[in-house]
Amino acid sequence: MAPAIPERWLDYTPIGRQIEGTRFIAFKVPLKQHLNKSMLRHQRLDVNTLFERIPKLGIIIDLTNTNRYYNPHHICKDGIDYKKICTPGHITPSYCLVKEFRDCVKAFLFKNSANDKLIGVHCTHGVNRTGYFICSYMISELAIEPAEAIQRFVAARGHEIERSNYLNALNRLKQSNLTRKIIYTGNNQNKLNTVCNFKCTRGNGH
Repeated sequence: MAPAIPERWLDYTPIGRQIEGTRFIAFKVPLKQHLNKSMLRHQRLDVNTLFERIPKLGIIIDLTNTNRYYNPHHICKDGIDYKKICTPGHITPSYCLVKEFRDCVKAFLFKNSANDKLIGVHCTHGVNRTGYFICSYMISELAIEPAEAIQRFVAARGHEIERSNYLNALNRLKQSNLTRKIIYTGNNQNKLNTVCNFKCTRGNGH
């Protein structure tokens, strides 16, 4: 069966603004071109539109729990890194998933310290899971208070984080005790060059 437009996808603006004090930019999942053809122009979002509207995009971190919405090979062909972190919706993401996101962001920033490329993050709507991961990074790694991190995300994305369990978890977070100084060994440097990751093994949900 051909993939359909995700439920409530049309209710959200396609792309937010760069989040204050970070390189993050949030957007909803881009869809294949044949799905976009049935929409009004201002509602559309496919990979090509994403690249046009965010010319400084350096990486896409995909938090959807499926591979059905677009082909990530098209992204890497355009010189943009891609990272898949399969994250089930509705439930608070596990520490392992948050750490995977954190490590990916740190590696990207290390690799791109001499430029201002942006870190694009999306789930299905670019709001709840996306907001949770971005805000958790801001709180634990940038020492931003939870309320301030959430406010910055909402101001940039244009939509509130809706899930109370995500908000409660963010408000309980404290600044990470991990060192802020990242020392990359040879093995870590190799990880920077293998960001593209296409497999999702945790299911075919949103």
